[in-house]
Amino acid sequence: MATTFTIYDLDAHKLCQEYSLDNLVKLWDGREALSLLEIFDLPIPDHDRIGVSFLKGMLEREKQDALIATILTRHIQGIVTKDAEVRSWKTRWLNGTDRSQETAEYVAWQTETRDPKVSLIAKAAATAKERQVGKDPNAPDPDTREYRACGLLAQASGNEEAEWAFQVKEARKIINSKKER
Repeated sequence: MATTFTIYDLDAHKLCQEYSLDNLVKLWDGREALSLLEIFDLPIPDHDRIGVSFLKGMLEREKQDALIATILTRHIQGIVTKDAEVRSWKTRWLNGTDRSQETAEYVAWQTETRDPKVSLIAKAAATAKERQVGKDPNAPDPDTREYRACGLLAQASGNEEAEWAFQVKEARKIINSKKER
């Protein structure tokens, strides 16, 4: 059986006013609790579906990690460039030998003016690896590093609405995947 969440579970994350307790009550439409997939079926924007996926406790950490890695990898695989440094970073990212924040930040900085799309993808990779210095790990944080990375990737895509929708499809697959033993 899937884990379910109440309006109070979501309200504890201190979401924006659009998802105030009163508005959550309306969205839940009398239901006591919803699974993450049922929350995905609510009439909310795709970017909010992705945002809720990365809230603490909404999805197992392993699945959150798999989701951001899947989304990032799809974008990094799509990079086509003659730039040797970018190609080298792309190869190291894809084979898992260098997924560091520092290298991604360097690529983002190096490509900012000559290839803004690559720069946004590298910024997203860096953001996803960002250290949460000075943040209380137990405090509510609706603006997660993973959600910010997904936003950068949507921006880089050239069609944000379609990208968010595709991210939701990827999230549904991962949410539905069984834990390997």
